[in-house]
Amino acid sequence: MGKKKLKTIDEVNHALGVKDVSEISSNHAVKFIGLLSDIDKDVALQLLNLCPDLIQITPEVLNAFEKMNEIALQKESEANNAVIYAYQSIIDECRRALEDGELSFEEREKLLSKMVEIADKLAAKDSEHKQWIKDIHDKTAKYGLAALGIVTGIVAAIVIADNKKKE
Repeated sequence: MGKKKLKTIDEVNHALGVKDVSEISSNHAVKFIGLLSDIDKDVALQLLNLCPDLIQITPEVLNAFEKMNEIALQKESEANNAVIYAYQSIIDECRRALEDGELSFEEREKLLSKMVEIADKLAAKDSEHKQWIKDIHDKTAKYGLAALGIVTGIVAAIVIADNKKKE
């Protein structure tokens, strides 16, 4: 069962957390774009006729997606760098221990094995980080294009409707 379509302006206002269309502002941009697919087409056209400034929120929505992307990338990079630093510290300690000429063959072998294990973990973490970055870029692009496409479609519908009225 899909989401219930918002069939009245009052339902849209409620979903946006406003009492009246006049209260809809750029602060509601992301939420409004997210709701567009759930708003009945005729209601969306009415809403945009009542509040044409909503069309101008598209750049704000895209900027919001970009900012969310930047913040997410920064946080992920910080976390990734902390893990890499921890792994690198272990490798450095193992390297220092290997410099001790009095280690037995078995001890040296154990340290080298630990270094290889950590290097494998570093490689896996690097791959995971790169995949995460790719995924966040893909999602941001997808949602940004979807928002732009929805607003463009609604604007086109309004223009077509206006042209039919003029004929």
